[in-house]
Amino acid sequence: MILEDILNLIGLIIVIIAIIIDYSISLLLIKPYKRNKTRPTLIFILHFIFAATSMIFLIAEQGFLMYFNGAYEYWHIAKLTADLAYIVSAGAAITIAVFTFYMTFTKYKKVLTSIILGLSCIYVGVLLIAYIPNYSGNIGEYSFFEYSFIETISGYEPKYSYITNLITMYTMIPIIIIGPILFYYYSAKIWKSDSAKGKRSLFMAIALTIVIISYAFELIELQISIFIRIGYIIYAILMYICFKMPEWFKKFIKWKSED
Repeated sequence: MILEDILNLIGLIIVIIAIIIDYSISLLLIKPYKRNKTRPTLIFILHFIFAATSMIFLIAEQGFLMYFNGAYEYWHIAKLTADLAYIVSAGAAITIAVFTFYMTFTKYKKVLTSIILGLSCIYVGVLLIAYIPNYSGNIGEYSFFEYSFIETISGYEPKYSYITNLITMYTMIPIIIIGPILFYYYSAKIWKSDSAKGKRSLFMAIALTIVIISYAFELIELQISIFIRIGYIIYAILMYICFKMPEWFKKFIKWKSED
């Protein structure tokens, strides 16, 4: 029990550091955005705001469930924070996907963005339906999309019904994986003609792969996932470097200035 508490504390510290880094990146980019007013910069800022905020909601959700031990008056509060965390994290996934479209195949960005927004509407809609309380008064009787905190808490994580998980999974997976796929493809496509841009795209693809793996381990709920959370920090720093392009990084990838 003591070891589990220590691991939970370590995991919490890692998440807090990731939150601070995400918000810091957003703040650092506000000034450049005000100066240039470029849409990719705004999308990048929103992505890290969504990412940090979703982690705050997740901490709040686990706090209500852990420290109030499932007391009835806190069930719906914890449930609301859980749903908000998933919805806001969807915002993070959507914004980084749209950012990818701007950084790779810009002429297809409107079509790709429309598809992503359509999937995200289904995802958010299902979560909102899942949040609708069932007032039947009988434990275990829930609406089609409902889940019960009493019967389905595992590791302080609320569990949705099978149909909810199925729909949210098949709508969110394409949104999550399209970013790294496009960056890997774009990197390979332009490597011969512009190796520097190819390397930059490759590093962004690697960063996205790292954060996806970290998130996947969270869903599996293994104790090792606590340490895999470091991937959130690596992702944020690597993406910021690739976007901001400091001089040392330009030299590293042999970037040629565009005059």
